[in-house]
Amino acid sequence: MATPVARSRKKISRIMIEVPRLDDGDVFRDPKPAKDSMRERALKVALAAEQSAQNYYSRLAEQTKDAHLRLLYNELATMEDGHAEYLENVLSASASEDQGVH
Repeated sequence: MATPVARSRKKISRIMIEVPRLDDGDVFRDPKPAKDSMRERALKVALAAEQSAQNYYSRLAEQTKDAHLRLLYNELATMEDGHAEYLENVLSASASEDQGVH
């Protein structure tokens, strides 16, 4: 008999993993001058992707009836939230450096 984790993994292998959709697909080719550096723009794109993934997994956790999958989706959402928090800290530090604050 398959364990709950094995059953969850089997179900997960049948679902699609979301690729973050970015409204501004070509953020690095902006014809108007931007106040953000290329690094900051890249970090903002990454942050948007992490936030999108966190929202995606949170929605899946709310919608699934399978308790094991719900637990996994909540864990994934928490991981994505940690990634977003890390990127927010990097962006904040980057802004401080640009302003000469250390």
